[in-house]
Amino acid sequence: MGRVTVSSNNLFPGPKGQKGDAGAAGATGPAGATGPAGPTGATGPTGSTGATGPKGDTGDQGIQGIQGATGATGSTGATGPKGDIGDTGPTGPTGPTGATGSTGPQGIQGIKGDTGDTGPTGPTGPTGPTGATGATGATGPQGIQGVKGDTGDTGPTGPTGPTGPTGATGATGATGPGVVVGGTVGQALTKIDSTNYNTQWTTIPLLDAANTFTGGQQQITTASAATKGLIVKGSASQSANLQEWQDSTSAVKASVDSTGVLNTYSGFRGYVSGAETFSFGISANGGIELGKTNGTTSTPFIDFHSGATAVDYDVRMIASGGTGVSGGGTLTVTGGTIALPAGTTVGGNTISGTWANYTPTWTNFTVGNGSVVSRYAQIGKVVFVNIIVTLGSTSSVTGIIYASLPVTGANISNIGNYTAGIYDATPFNIFMGTAFFNSTTQVGLKAQNSAGTYVTSSYTNSTTPMTWASGDAFQFNFNYEAA
Repeated sequence: MGRVTVSSNNLFPGPKGQKGDAGAAGATGPAGATGPAGPTGATGPTGSTGATGPKGDTGDQGIQGIQGATGATGSTGATGPKGDIGDTGPTGPTGPTGATGSTGPQGIQGIKGDTGDTGPTGPTGPTGPTGATGATGATGPQGIQGVKGDTGDTGPTGPTGPTGPTGATGATGATGPGVVVGGTVGQALTKIDSTNYNTQWTTIPLLDAANTFTGGQQQITTASAATKGLIVKGSASQSANLQEWQDSTSAVKASVDSTGVLNTYSGFRGYVSGAETFSFGISANGGIELGKTNGTTSTPFIDFHSGATAVDYDVRMIASGGTGVSGGGTLTVTGGTIALPAGTTVGGNTISGTWANYTPTWTNFTVGNGSVVSRYAQIGKVVFVNIIVTLGSTSSVTGIIYASLPVTGANISNIGNYTAGIYDATPFNIFMGTAFFNSTTQVGLKAQNSAGTYVTSSYTNSTTPMTWASGDAFQFNFNYEAA
């Protein structure tokens, strides 16, 4: 509503002055001068306010005013929350070697390494010269008498005397017990005990036939250290297992196949000094366990060898520091480079090893024959995004420019502003812009506006901050927290 100014002098005049006394009738003089105006009367009460008129049309935006002087620096705000740890920078050049410090205390003794191979025996040294023979000593006293020697060998038998006359034939003796009747091919008579003639027919294992042992323990004792205790030799075209270990139902529990591969069907355990140190496949789901399971401290490790030069290890994984709680230990991986593929999840956090391309979904913007370079990287819960767009002849802007996010965000507010830039190719102008979050899945573009006392941001559209044309460009560069 416009302002109306009212003058009290025109709206409320003062009272008329009193009439003067009649003068003596004299000659009619010239007309006297007009007397002074009387005093102004008191202002009357203000009238009631009239009804508000209809709102007029908004006037055209005025031209941009001259930028005011920079205001005084405001007081320092409260320290914001600590940001996420940034990427580790490249290793700086090695500084000069410092002076040798004093020797620290001796560290904990490391794991005893494997015993090295015995070195070759050195060559035998030359035999020294024989010493001179010493002088013969004096004869000692006579020793005590020795033990009587063994009786000498019997002399040769004398010649046989002449044969005497044949005696009369004796009576026939009783029939002896003989042997057990029966038996079959491949059996032999064996004694059951020490009683004479107490025998039985026993099947003897044959070298050229299949044999089944159903008796007690079978033991093979080698004759010497160089003798092999057992050899299982396959045929020229062996296809069946060389060995099998079965239970009472003939189910195979372990085997060595025709190629020499050891197969186990219930798992495997390894022991050192009575303590289990290695096992795998014990549970129904399978698994591998390393280290002692009896509560004794250990530092189990796995060594990988991949180089052409023999070393202790090229990469080592070692576990240590168990706390008595499942998952409470520390796994250390030692190697020159530990490479993780993009999208790897560690502890619930996704790690993107390198920048990855993604294709944004646009709102109020048509790429047409323009170009878009959009990439992102994720470290833990922090997502970094960089988008560069150059318009072509068929590109168009119809409203606020929005782009979809590569990863859904969390704890996002549309209050925050992030770096953006806008380029007007003709004439050459660069506008400062801001990126703002429209939702947890979308980011928008604004152009900064300095027309007021403070710098603000205006939404982009087909004519803000300029009329978009081929060759124009804009860029987002921001980061946010992933859901």
